[in-house]
Amino acid sequence: MKTKTEKMASLKKRFSDDINELKSKVYETKRDSKDLKRMKVANESLAKNRLEKLRNLKSLLSELKLELDNESAMQAEVEEELSDLQGNSHQVVEKVWKQNDNKKGGHSVWEEWVVQMILEMLSDRTPPTCILANILTAILREKLGDIPPPPN
Repeated sequence: MKTKTEKMASLKKRFSDDINELKSKVYETKRDSKDLKRMKVANESLAKNRLEKLRNLKSLLSELKLELDNESAMQAEVEEELSDLQGNSHQVVEKVWKQNDNKKGGHSVWEEWVVQMILEMLSDRTPPTCILANILTAILREKLGDIPPPPN
């Protein structure tokens, strides 16, 4: 009969391959577990950084929206003012009624500064089709305060 040690040796021999295979699977599982823990930490850190960046971008977006709203309001005011100025510009340059010397009748004449401006532009070789636009620009610039008003 076989002794206990012989039986153990035969069992050990018989199951040694299975035991070695199970040990290697345990080691692989431990290694995979460590790798997964490292990946989890790295992913959590990445997620935290991205969340913080997202919050920063959201706050920046809200600031930019406010700035855009302010700019839009300012642009609307400027456009309204420009529209008012352009609407009134044709009223500024008008002919003046000049009475004849004999006090009977009269005729319309341009103000002297308008005539001087037209002559100056023609002497500078400005095309006649551009003169009206240049006069309106000068009047708008005068209203905006860019240039001094013409002499009266």
